[in-house]
Amino acid sequence: MVTAMLPIVLGATFSGLEFAEKQTPKNVEYAQAISSTSAGLQRMMRDIRQAYRIDSTTPNSVDFNAVIGSVDLEILYECDLAYPSTTGNTHYKEYRRCRRVSTTTGGSLPSISNGAVVIDRLLNGTTEQPVFTFKDSKGESDPTNPTYIEAKIKVPARGELNTGLNHTITFNNGTSLPNVTLSK
Repeated sequence: MVTAMLPIVLGATFSGLEFAEKQTPKNVEYAQAISSTSAGLQRMMRDIRQAYRIDSTTPNSVDFNAVIGSVDLEILYECDLAYPSTTGNTHYKEYRRCRRVSTTTGGSLPSISNGAVVIDRLLNGTTEQPVFTFKDSKGESDPTNPTYIEAKIKVPARGELNTGLNHTITFNNGTSLPNVTLSK
């Protein structure tokens, strides 16, 4: 009787292991998408929180001056940049990148194409689905003299896998600008 039941028990055990083996890469990609996007968004908000002057804004970029680590910097985050074609990734046309460049205040910003990738595989960063929202002290839209900046980031859960998870992960974060002196 034990010999007769052994194939059934082993079959059930191995099918569970096979399922877990197929799911593991998807779950690893999902965890990586959450971790890398969260870290990039936190860095962006930490820098923006230090701003003492906003130089320019668009729905997908913010250029500002901040003192970071006792260095006076001009920093630009641009979040509507094309994602490069990669082997095996058929979704690259849907994606954008968020890059960061900086220079000491008074210098010339380097080309954004040479900037560090802060957030990868953005699904927003378009006119229809912008990354940044700029508000005044009353909570009304004010891209010229904001006192609050919010970033909304949407990334795929699948990471680089074409066969990964199919839902979108959305991150929201915002910061007041306590160091900004308004020009109004």
